[in-house]
Amino acid sequence: MITNDTVLVRNDALVSAQMGTDLAMMDMDTGKYFVLQEVAAFIWDRLADPATPAQLCEVLTRRYDVTAERCRGDVLPFLQKAHDKGLLRRVE
Repeated sequence: MITNDTVLVRNDALVSAQMGTDLAMMDMDTGKYFVLQEVAAFIWDRLADPATPAQLCEVLTRRYDVTAERCRGDVLPFLQKAHDKGLLRRVE
């Protein structure tokens, strides 16, 4: 389970291409593709370096008009799904 203190980093094995404010990605091993919209693409970019959801929300609340509570409520489920799909990995 992803918590506020879980350290995550993106899976750089995915091939990605910017499409305006969105990001298209493909897992070459499975043939699955994903499209991340603006905020999710921003999170993906930030996860080039390991970070926790708490650190991500700190940046997101400054960049976007969102409360910390709302940010956690939206970001944690997104990160969990991305992790479950192999887009992110835990850093131990």
